[in-house]
This record gives sequence, structure tokens and C-alpha cells, in this order.
Amino acid sequence: MPKTHSLIRLIRDCILIDTSFSELIDKNIDELTDFAVEIRYADEFYFPSIEEARDAIEKAEFVRSFVLSRITLIKQ
Repeated sequence: MPKTHSLIRLIRDCILIDTSFSELIDKNIDELTDFAVEIRYADEFYFPSIEEARDAIEKAEFVRSFVLSRITLIKQ
């Protein structure tokens, strides 16, 4: 599998294995890709607003919890 920062691509790959990952698309988790790419490699450094940062943190925490719950189910 090629390396990518695209969360939508990674989510779609996961959906092929576990359809519950479609919930991440419903929650617009792919918007976090901008924080991995645009901010990191931008010509001008971008400072997100407090609201954008809070939204991104909330989404990242949701993804972490979601993925850990899926891993726990797989291990059982």
C-alpha cells in the first residue's frame, strides 16, 4: 500500500474491511487531512482559529477512540 496523508483514502480502505468505518466519513473526519498536510507543508504557516483547533481535537479524539474500539473487537 502506498504512503498517503489522505484520510479519506485510508478510511475508504478500512471500509473495505469493516463497514463501520463509514461513520468516519459521516463525521467529516477527512477534514483532519489539512492539519497533516497543509499546515505542515504550507508556504506560509497557518494558525487555525480556536474553534478550528477545538473541532480538530474533538475529531482526532473521536478517531482515536473509534479505532481503539475496533482493534479491541478484532482481538476478541
